[in-house]
Amino acid sequence: MCHEKGKFISVTGEVANPGFQTFIAGNDYEYYIKMAGGYSDRAGRGNISIVKGSGGEWKKPKKGRALDAGDTILVPEKKKHNYLGIFKDTAVFIGNLATIYLVIRQASQ
Repeated sequence: MCHEKGKFISVTGEVANPGFQTFIAGNDYEYYIKMAGGYSDRAGRGNISIVKGSGGEWKKPKKGRALDAGDTILVPEKKKHNYLGIFKDTAVFIGNLATIYLVIRQASQ
């Protein structure tokens, strides 16, 4: 499907219906995300980027700042936390502390 760059906003990433939205002057990124069905469950809402259609400059979105025709809204996937890795690293750290404590205790007797 081919669209004229000047008449659409592209909404990509973690939204319900990624794709092109009809450009309406004066609307900000939140309007176009709503038009794309809203955020998905995996959306990284704090890391949204706007790629300007004129020149490809990357910008952070601001509430109320109108977009220009041809801009692209990128909604990334939120970062996944590796809880097992954090638990493992913490257990190793505590084990090392216990070993140091026992070595110092043995040496002082």
